[in-house]
Amino acid sequence: MAGNTTKVVFYIDKTAPTVSIKDQNNKIIGNNGTIIGQAIVKVSDNYLQSTTLKKDGIETSIPENGIILVAGKYEITAQDKAGNKSIFVFNIIINNEITSDILNVNQTNKYISTIPTGTTVIQFLSKVKQDNVQVYINNIKVSGDTLLSTNATVNLMSGNTVINTYTIILTGDINGDGKINISDMIVLKSQLLNQKELSNVYAKAADTNGDGKLNITDFIQLKSHIIGKSTITPRSY
Repeated sequence: MAGNTTKVVFYIDKTAPTVSIKDQNNKIIGNNGTIIGQAIVKVSDNYLQSTTLKKDGIETSIPENGIILVAGKYEITAQDKAGNKSIFVFNIIINNEITSDILNVNQTNKYISTIPTGTTVIQFLSKVKQDNVQVYINNIKVSGDTLLSTNATVNLMSGNTVINTYTIILTGDINGDGKINISDMIVLKSQLLNQKELSNVYAKAADTNGDGKLNITDFIQLKSHIIGKSTITPRSY
């Protein structure tokens, strides 16, 4: 029919895909940023065509859950069907050790020591440099005002992944209750009388004078501490 017109509307997609990178604390990282720990990757676009990831210049795949745990320099290229492209570069540094300016952290034997008995979990956590640290006693996660104790486990985390584990030793806390009391004397006495042998970290905690042996001197120091005549000095292991 004469005079009829047809209107054709073209949609031109000029928007490139969105690349979002967050750290384990859900903080957004900018392009060319550096992350300590894990990176959480998310790419979004209504017409996404392809996404490639390179680690140190070598193409690799993005994990299904979007979480990258391996250190390196990464480059993500995301392209939509219209040819729009986004390139995002970031670095991951894995801090896999607990460190402290106050406590002794033995990176070889994985012991943390020079901690006074009576120290709470929250006090302990304030003395290590890392934020992503969890403490377990008898396989139960503890926090706040719970007393730290010999043989407690300290995990350095990257998200939900344990990347390093340490054991706590408190000098004088031989029975693992976080205190120095008559119970510790009884345990040490059993050791000295060959009635019960102390294992590993408990034996180290019982060596109050630091001579590498368990003997009557350690027993006397325990007793002296308990009755208030002297104070046992937290030792490093």
